[in-house]
Amino acid sequence: MAILMLQCESFTLVVFLLQLTISGKLFVFQMDRHKYVKVAYHGFREMSKEEKVSTYGNTLVRDSFDEPDYALIDTLFSLAEAYLFAQLVDFMDKNPAKFTSGVEYVLLILCHFVNLNSTSILYIRMYKDVRAAVDLCHRDGTLKQMVAKDPGR
Repeated sequence: MAILMLQCESFTLVVFLLQLTISGKLFVFQMDRHKYVKVAYHGFREMSKEEKVSTYGNTLVRDSFDEPDYALIDTLFSLAEAYLFAQLVDFMDKNPAKFTSGVEYVLLILCHFVNLNSTSILYIRMYKDVRAAVDLCHRDGTLKQMVAKDPGR
């Protein structure tokens, strides 16, 4: 997975962010210390240079990169969480019918009034579900037990 290969720059601060925007474009991306977006992925699909430039521009991005629109991926645990989310995004993109049928009518009305598409709501809800599941694994000790069982894995 490309996200894992991107953490090897020792001379530059490597920052990964998960962008959760109301535009419906959800990406995992890396930027340098000057806030230039170097690479970006939607699921496991790397954005082309043209997509990246149209989304982030080809100069400095002057955004705060704060929550709730962005989630920092700066630990090994959050990297695994981002990987899981990327897998789900890929699955959702390839199987939209399996997801759209579960959207509640109220959410669809909300999407209409705040200019969101239903896919945006599904991505955001999916991210929150992944986030909650990872937190639960940490809280109840499940993750620690699994790592302790086979630390070499």
